Amino acid sequence: MQMRHPELVIWFGETSHRFYVMDDHGLHEFADTDAVLMFAWKRTARPPRRAPQHRPVHFGDGLDDLRASLSGPLRELIAARPELAHTPAEMAGER
Repeated sequence: MQMRHPELVIWFGETSHRFYVMDDHGLHEFADTDAVLMFAWKRTARPPRRAPQHRPVHFGDGLDDLRASLSGPLRELIAARPELAHTPAEMAGER
């Protein structure tokens, strides 16, 4: 385990019969190897967090400016997912 996770210090306590792991956050104690491996995976194999994928919305003081700035992204969304473009009457079941 130590060779696969060189950023962690892992050892077995012969007296306590427990596993210990030292990382940047301190000392952690585990009862079995499964718990140690799960901890090591969570610390080392997690994918990096991605930045949110959004575009800044620029608008002035009025609602019309906001509506105009949102119309482009809404049209793109409806073009990609046409099932989202329903009128209130269609949503209520009146076709």
